[in-house]
Amino acid sequence: MIRYMRVAKSIHGRGGEAIKWSTEVTGYINTQYPEVRLSVFTSRFGDMNNIYWCADVEDLTTLDRWQKQIAADRGYRELRRKAVDLFVQDSVQDMVLSSVTAAAE
Repeated sequence: MIRYMRVAKSIHGRGGEAIKWSTEVTGYINTQYPEVRLSVFTSRFGDMNNIYWCADVEDLTTLDRWQKQIAADRGYRELRRKAVDLFVQDSVQDMVLSSVTAAAE
């Protein structure tokens, strides 16, 4: 299994708006691309301005196809334009994690 995770830091004082936008864009993606379920999270401890998006997929091919579909989506690009003033510039970081299965003993 592959886990995709994106984190972005909301601008101080704009956290509520950033969370609202995050749930809106997540809902849009999940409606348009139901084969992958995207979830949005906020921090309970640590940096309270961070917002996280996570999705689990079977393999890298599925992740690549999903990301390309979203990147080409006009509605998604329009939603992204609404977020220009909500997040700290250059704070977006993407991670792709691969599950590790313990060897049978």
